[in-house]
Amino acid sequence: MDKRFYFIAGDFLSNLLIALFAGLACSALISTKWPMLLAMLVSMILGMLIAMIFSVAVFLRYFGAMEIMLPGMISGMLAAMVVGMMASMQNVSSITAMLIGCLIGAIVCVLCWTANSIITKKAA
Repeated sequence: MDKRFYFIAGDFLSNLLIALFAGLACSALISTKWPMLLAMLVSMILGMLIAMIFSVAVFLRYFGAMEIMLPGMISGMLAAMVVGMMASMQNVSSITAMLIGCLIGAIVCVLCWTANSIITKKAA
């Protein structure tokens, strides 16, 4: 992973936006009438689709494929699953879904960067 500010900011921004929109889409789609397991499965697929679309259409060109795809897919999938399961139990506002998505996106980005630095340190 490149350590220049442009790429660090791009990785972080892409994770936040992917997770934000995945959470927002799931809060709009899932209602309390859905069973939790079905909501989680549909949300996972929706989160991965949103991550794929955003990665390929927007971020891949500017920040690199692997640096965006791996954390973006994890962020989108986790944010969508968490918000989807919450939405199946209670009404989730758009603001809450976006905040949860941003939080999960930031956590995944930090964890991926930490794991990468540990792996590259051991390899050196």
